[in-house]
Amino acid sequence: MYEWIILIKKKIGRKHGGNYLGQEKYRIDLPIDEIPTYWYNILADLPEPLPPPYDPDNGKRLELLKQVIPSEPLRLESSTERFVKIPEEVLERYLQVGRPTPLIRARKFEEYLNAPVRIYLKMEGYTYTGSHKINSALAWVYYALKDGAKFVTTETGAGQWALPLPWPPLCLRLRPMCSWLGQVITRSH
Repeated sequence: MYEWIILIKKKIGRKHGGNYLGQEKYRIDLPIDEIPTYWYNILADLPEPLPPPYDPDNGKRLELLKQVIPSEPLRLESSTERFVKIPEEVLERYLQVGRPTPLIRARKFEEYLNAPVRIYLKMEGYTYTGSHKINSALAWVYYALKDGAKFVTTETGAGQWALPLPWPPLCLRLRPMCSWLGQVITRSH
C-alpha cells in the first residue's frame, strides 16, 4: 500500500494542506491543481545505459512484445526522455480514482534509522482500488485504446490486478477482461 518516498526537510512546502501533531506536520495533501503533469523516467539519470533486452529466440520474443504491449509503454521502456507528458485524459482519470494521495510522516522509522531527514510514505491505499496499481493500469489501458484495442486482459494469482484492471477500461469506455485463478471475468460497459 505504501510507496517509499524520502523527502529532504527543505523540499516540503508550507503551503500544502495537512494535519499536525503539535508543531510538526505528519500528513501532506497535495492540492489537486498541483498534481504532476509529467511522469519521471529514471532511465535518463542512470550512470550508464541499461543493456539491450536479451532474446534467445533471435528476436521472436521481442516481436511478441510488440503484439501484446501497447506501443507507447513499449517505446518508453528504452527511452531516455527524463519527463514524459501525462495525457490529459489520464490526468482526469487519476482525479476520478482518488489521486493525488497523501504523504504520511514515518516518525518511528526516522527514529529507528536515526535519520537526519524527514521520511514520508505515499499512502496509495486511499485510491478506490486500494493500491498504486491503478496508476499504471490507467496509462496502459489508455495507450491500448489509442492502439485500437477492443479489450484488455491480465492474469492474477492472488488478485492484485483483479480490481485495478477493470477500473481503467470502464473509465475509458473499454471492455475489461480479467483472469483470476483460472476464471475469466468479463464486464461490458
